[in-house]
Amino acid sequence: QKNNDNGQDEWQAYCDLTRTGNRDPKLHSEESLRAFIEAYTTGEGFDGAVKKANLLSEVLRFRGVPWGSDGADVVEYLAEYKVTRSEVSMGHLPSGKPSGDAYVTFSSIEVAERCLDEKQKGEIGGRYIEVFRSSWDQRAQNTQAPPAALSITSTKGTKEELVDRIKAIQRTTVDGKEKWEAYCNDLRTGNRDPVKHTMESIKNFLQAFEKNETPEANAHVFGSQVVRFRGVPGECGIKDMCDFLKEFNIHASQV
Repeated sequence: QKNNDNGQDEWQAYCDLTRTGNRDPKLHSEESLRAFIEAYTTGEGFDGAVKKANLLSEVLRFRGVPWGSDGADVVEYLAEYKVTRSEVSMGHLPSGKPSGDAYVTFSSIEVAERCLDEKQKGEIGGRYIEVFRSSWDQRAQNTQAPPAALSITSTKGTKEELVDRIKAIQRTTVDGKEKWEAYCNDLRTGNRDPVKHTMESIKNFLQAFEKNETPEANAHVFGSQVVRFRGVPGECGIKDMCDFLKEFNIHASQV
């Protein structure tokens, strides 16, 4: 994605065709990654790659379920598929709080695929519902709430511990990496490595993530008088920078 002009676009197009709702390579199976690389290398279409990825499963993920749901409203929403409460597992964040996802196991892959098409963009409790392919592994990983003592969204501890929690969120949650990258983009620092963030910035993300809020909404509070310019020619001197920024009345002592 980094070294090719259209690599990122093609990866995202492939991810959209998988209908899993996941663009983070870490959340794809080895089969899925191999299928993409083979298709990308040979120039074949991604439709065939999706088939080779072996993504079909009896499990679907429903995103947007009300956080207070106990699963009964999901059963009602899927009444025509004869889903029972025991086949619905509610998703949890690493903190143990509801994620807004529900994982449902259907009687067959065929029924799951039919539901994927028929129940897209419906509503449960007034909330917009998106449906994605999932797997038994993802269901098991994302529906077990950890003990409160193991919460990785806690803002207590040293900076090293907070950095480890950011990395854990990116590894173990469905959309953790995407939310962290969106937050970093909104900060406009050019840094996605949590080590290079201040403790205040990391705590802001952790607090918002635990509440299932959008962390980037508060990014503006970390403003500074200092701006970094990347890509400056090696032969460029302080005078050149002052000339480049002359409309801002920048003095050499400020560069």
